[in-house]
Amino acid sequence: MPISKKILDALKQDRKRRAHRPAGPPPELKAPRKLEDRMISDHQDVLQNIESALVTASRQLAFVDDKLVAAVLRCAIQQTEAEDEDTRVVLRLLGHAAELREDVDEATWVDCLRVVYTSVRRHSACRAGDTDYLGFVEHYVK
Repeated sequence: MPISKKILDALKQDRKRRAHRPAGPPPELKAPRKLEDRMISDHQDVLQNIESALVTASRQLAFVDDKLVAAVLRCAIQQTEAEDEDTRVVLRLLGHAAELREDVDEATWVDCLRVVYTSVRRHSACRAGDTDYLGFVEHYVK
């Protein structure tokens, strides 16, 4: 049975729409569910330290939004240099939070960053000006 022109057109439109959709984050940035559960169970205090640093930055610096938070977390996880000054500023604040946690090894810190990054991606579209994640997490941070 031949496929109707209407169905073919709908398939073409769907293919075009998917082609223009931004690619999701690389898999090494996202935390698998098991890791997420383990970090929440065993290192909730570290997750709160990271979230607190990000919320504090957003309270002190008007330019901090979810898109910037995601960029900061990507740089921290991948241990790469930030491309712009705003990201570098917030990355330094996050680095200060890491320095206060001398009891946490680097692998655990990075895993916690991945969990927070996954939460950012879950709660926000991470477009410029979006603050859905920051608004959500602000209720849990002192």
